[in-house]
Amino acid sequence: MDITSQELGDGITLVSLTGILDIKGAEAIDLHLSVLAQSRGHLILDLSGVAYMASMGLRCLVNTARLVHQRGFTLVLLSPTAGVQKVLVSTGMDSVMPIHASLAEAAAGVRTPA
Repeated sequence: MDITSQELGDGITLVSLTGILDIKGAEAIDLHLSVLAQSRGHLILDLSGVAYMASMGLRCLVNTARLVHQRGFTLVLLSPTAGVQKVLVSTGMDSVMPIHASLAEAAAGVRTPA
């Protein structure tokens, strides 16, 4: 699992994940996501490069969202693959971490949380 981050301005950080978000993938990115969640403002997690997400990957994202929300910021998801989106919707996590199809929508979503 690979992770990169990029500052977009206005207190928004784009975090791109690539690979398989299973137990090994979650272990590979957990610390990095935790640091970002505790040191940055709003987060947009780009999931377009995540081919598969298991329960440990979902747990990693939920923990990140919790840390971001505790600090008064918002976390949204960008362009999950069909399989990943199915997991997010079927578990109800799309209500905790809103899903957006474009970067512009995601940026607007963190500025005006539901």
